Amino acid sequence: MLQSYWKEIRNSNVETSFNAKIDGAIRKLVTINAWKTGSDSEEGKVIAHVVLTAYGDVCTIYADNIAKTDAYAQEFIQEAMATIKDKYTIWIDDETRDDGTFDVMVHDDSAEETDYCLGRGHIATHEQAEEILQDIIKRNPHLQFMRLPTKMK
Repeated sequence: MLQSYWKEIRNSNVETSFNAKIDGAIRKLVTINAWKTGSDSEEGKVIAHVVLTAYGDVCTIYADNIAKTDAYAQEFIQEAMATIKDKYTIWIDDETRDDGTFDVMVHDDSAEETDYCLGRGHIATHEQAEEILQDIIKRNPHLQFMRLPTKMK
């Protein structure tokens, strides 16, 4: 374990609903808590928040300045920053439908299902599908997309 001011640190508290003043501006917030002794009777202290904004920006708000330079705290903060965006796989379906059209598919990697709300179906040309795919990515900066290659048949 790294040398640290704190004995124990956790970043397991994730919030996705907020009061009316900030709802819409913030998509997700991860709270980083720390304990000096690690004792069960000790109350934890919030040392930082990692925030995902509606624009897709990820930032850290420090509640304790020690966390800015504490290597152990930074380990948890960096992990939260790297994983705060929901991950989606996106691709153009290479199987043409009977009517000659095909789909842009979006898969929610955390839910193990395809999200048809973000995807679109019955697209006539590969160029249109590519435009829709890029539009989905652009309209959802708060999500992290992994693009799969398209192999048109």
